[in-house]
Amino acid sequence: MFAHGLVLEMLAGLLAGKDDPSRHGKLLFAFFTVMAETEREDIRESTLEGRDADRKGRHGVRPSSPR
Repeated sequence: MFAHGLVLEMLAGLLAGKDDPSRHGKLLFAFFTVMAETEREDIRESTLEGRDADRKGRHGVRPSSPR
């Protein structure tokens, strides 16, 4: 990505600003990439579990509240 001139820009927080493609910038970018992939996989798994529950006739994953 850095070969194409992409830079990491933090919009807020302690690291706000643009990060150059130095060694530390590449490490930070790689970390955020792994975190994003992990989050995407978690969302995918939850979606598949919801679809499976729907196929089995269970609508929603929370038990109904006792009244």
